[in-house]
This record gives sequence, C-alpha cells and structure tokens, in this order.
Amino acid sequence: MNKNELYPIYELWHVPFWQTKAFYIGLGVLLAILISLFVWYGIKRYRLLKKPVKPSWEFALEELEDIKKKLLSGSILGKTFYFRLTWIFKQYFYARYNFNVFGKTDNEIWFYLEGSGLSQDLLESLKLIFEGSSVVKFANKEVAQERMQKDLQASIVFINKTAIKNKK
Repeated sequence: MNKNELYPIYELWHVPFWQTKAFYIGLGVLLAILISLFVWYGIKRYRLLKKPVKPSWEFALEELEDIKKKLLSGSILGKTFYFRLTWIFKQYFYARYNFNVFGKTDNEIWFYLEGSGLSQDLLESLKLIFEGSSVVKFANKEVAQERMQKDLQASIVFINKTAIKNKK
C-alpha cells in the first residue's frame, strides 16, 4: 500500500433512522391513528350537541327518585342520604338559577339563598330540609327513616314548585 492512498472503505454507509422505510411506515400508521381519533372525537361531539339537554329540574327529580328507591330498600345510610341530597340541591341551584353554591356549607347556602330573591315559603321549606342535615353529616348522629322520607318528600315538592312548566 502506498502512503498517499486511502484505505479502501467499501460498505460503510450510515442511513439515519428518519430516512428508513420503517420510519415512514410508522409515521403513516401514526398519522392514520391521529386522523381516526380526530374524526371519532368530531362525531362524538356532533352527537352530543344534537342530543337534547335535560332541564335541571328533571335531572334533580331523577336523582331524588334514585335516592327514594335506595331509601325504601334500606341500602342508604343517613349520612350518605344527606350528603347526596345537599349535592343534588347544589347542582340544581347552579343549573337552574346560576347560584354558585359549590364549596359552601349548609348554613352558608342558607344565608346565600336568603338574599337571592326566592320566596319566603320556599326558603322555609328548604330550611327544614337542611336543618338536621349538618348534625347527621358531620356528627354521625343517627336519623330516623321517617325523617329522611319527610325530607325527601319536601325536596321533591321544592323542586316541583321551582320547575318551569311548559304551557301548551
């Protein structure tokens, strides 16, 4: 070998991974998955927008009926009953009147609603419902089934009184 000659390099050729056939196939598969997910999300959103929205009072009444079934079967405790009942009222007040009562205690809700413009008889019926719930929820006091049924019935009456009925 001569000093001025280069060493013979025959097949030393490096192809970067982004220039390989496998990379292009993987990229195509990834793009196909992304496009199909985008189309699926668009169809799902379109169907959701097409679906009629249930009024807040219908939703609240359905939830109260569910509680009623559990109460009659004896599968709900007093503490769980009152937590769920107040949660339904919080959702109802937000959806129906746009009152932001989430994160408020029962007493804070009561003070908030006193200045809201609701009629006094509605506020009194609501006060009777919330009156014993704090003791049951946080002091683990036992409550009679009759009291829970009475509060549930008063809740249903409250929702029915505040619902907007369609005039035909």
